[in-house]
Amino acid sequence: MDDLILRAIFAAIGIGLLAGMLGSFIIWRRMSYMGDAMGHASLMGVVLGLLLGVLPFYTILAVATFIGLLLSQLQKDKRLPFDALLGVVSTGGLAVGLLVYGAMPTRQVDLYGYLFGDILAVNSQQLLLIYGALIVQGILIYSQWRALLRMIIHEDIARIEQVPVGKLQIMLTICIAVTVALALQIVGMLLITAMLVIPPLAARPLSGNPQQMVIGSMALAVIAAIGGVVLSYHYNLSTGPSIVLVAIALFVMTLMSAKLLKRQH
Repeated sequence: MDDLILRAIFAAIGIGLLAGMLGSFIIWRRMSYMGDAMGHASLMGVVLGLLLGVLPFYTILAVATFIGLLLSQLQKDKRLPFDALLGVVSTGGLAVGLLVYGAMPTRQVDLYGYLFGDILAVNSQQLLLIYGALIVQGILIYSQWRALLRMIIHEDIARIEQVPVGKLQIMLTICIAVTVALALQIVGMLLITAMLVIPPLAARPLSGNPQQMVIGSMALAVIAAIGGVVLSYHYNLSTGPSIVLVAIALFVMTLMSAKLLKRQH
């Protein structure tokens, strides 16, 4: 098999595992639009990387982390509706990125790949970053599993029980930022939220506990990612949209399966 396709499949599996693992926390914490805002605003990171002459991953990571932490602080301010603030940050970040990119004298990259993903452009260095992030985030989530669940069940009670809620929130925000920065090449900034949200939603109806939901979400995200890569390869389609459509198909299937099982019981 061609090296490009092998790298694409390994990248798809790694991103599927990362997105599936974090996606459940995004659903439980109701952070779906935060991922969307971080994805859209990451265009500023792409442009910043081009201006500074460094690998865009690092500047995307810096911008996505800043946006995530900024939104976490804004969420505490109840004077303005948080969903409206998310819209402002999301569209504002995208607008600034597009304006600066348009004003650049030489456009060194095809922006389409960052908007909708270009998995065949993934190189060995990016592959190492994906699996390095997967190992580190897997260790973090596993070691903090009980504390994370207590925070998700009831944040105020978790604080009384000395759970380090603030540190856990920062940890989750940075993990999501890393995943957004890495997944940008695979599904694109306009579709990254779908990769984070749809697999856990698909896993939830068939899951009996949080562990099953996380494992099911990771499995479905990997199936969607590989299925999308295979579809895009055989039918010459864009990879990002193909992955998202396979994920939606899985969501519909699990939803229908759960309803059928419920009727039988």
